[in-house]
Amino acid sequence: MSLPKEIQQLLENSYGALLSFHFSSGGCINSGGVARFKRETIFVKWNSIEKYPGMFKAEAKGLDLLRQADLKVPEVYFIDNTTSLSFLVLEYIGSEARGSAYWQELGHGLAQLHKIHNDSYGLDHDNYMGSLKQYNEPSFHWLDFFIRYRIDPQVKLASENGYISTSELRRIHSFKKNIANILTEEKPSLVHGDLWSGNIMIDSNKSL
Repeated sequence: MSLPKEIQQLLENSYGALLSFHFSSGGCINSGGVARFKRETIFVKWNSIEKYPGMFKAEAKGLDLLRQADLKVPEVYFIDNTTSLSFLVLEYIGSEARGSAYWQELGHGLAQLHKIHNDSYGLDHDNYMGSLKQYNEPSFHWLDFFIRYRIDPQVKLASENGYISTSELRRIHSFKKNIANILTEEKPSLVHGDLWSGNIMIDSNKSL
C-alpha cells in the first residue's frame, strides 16, 4: 500500500520531498505507515472522513490524557483532511526488542495511569471503540455509566442487526438488574481504552 497522493502532497508542503513510505500492518480501520521525508520521519495514519468523522481528533485528545502517566506517548504533530480522507501525523518512535523488565515496566506504567482520578466517570468528549462511536457523558455512578454508555449501545446495535436472539436479550436484561452484585464501584480512573499488544512497544531507548 502506498501513501495517498493527496496526503503526500500536503505532507511535502511541510516536510519536503518524500523519500520513502513503509506500510504498517495491524490496524483494521485505519491505514498507516512510516513516511521518511527530507527533513523528518513521521508516522501517518488515515481513514475515510465520511465514515469516521472526528476519530483522529478524539485520538489526539486520548493521547494527551495518557501523557499524564509515566508512559512514552507519541507526540501529535497535526491532523488534516483531503477531500475524502482524514489523516493524523504522529512522532515516529522506533521499536526495539522487549527486555527482561518489560512486563514489570508495563505494570508500573499502567499502575501510574490508573492513579489518575477524576470526579466523574466518562470524558468531556466522545470517541470511538474500534469503528463504533463511543459516548462518554460524565456520570457520578459507575454502574449507571457502564450500562447506559457501554452495554446498552452495543446491545441495541446487535439487536438491530439481528445478532442477538430474544432469549439472549432476556439474559442481558437479567444481568443488568444484577450487575451491582457482580461488579464493584471503584474511583474513576484513567484507563487505556484499546490496550493490546499492537498498541504497546519498546522504543529505541528501551522504554515503554
